[in-house]
Amino acid sequence: VWKIVTYKDFEGGASSSNKMGHKISYDLALGYEFLLDHVIQSQPLFPAMGHVYTMWQVIGLSKNIQLLKFQIFRAINIGNATVVEFDVYYDQGTTNKMDIYHAGELVASAVV
Repeated sequence: VWKIVTYKDFEGGASSSNKMGHKISYDLALGYEFLLDHVIQSQPLFPAMGHVYTMWQVIGLSKNIQLLKFQIFRAINIGNATVVEFDVYYDQGTTNKMDIYHAGELVASAVV
């Protein structure tokens, strides 16, 4: 099962702003079930491309992006989760660095 991208996605429908950045959520029961199919060594892990998609949502899916110095710092086991949430911080204009946090821990970053 593949997620069908809709107009809502292009408008940032999966993201909400907060004082510290953006919160991006993936509901593993409603629309993002396919993420559980990404299994490595018998563990369902959040895919690397998911971090790219998360960054793209913050910028806006209708825009082209180029990621430099893209790094993943740790794998995220999503086997026991119903919703996977990330806090994304984007220093737009100064360093253009984007950091993705899961459960308060830095999990990925890039220069956009």
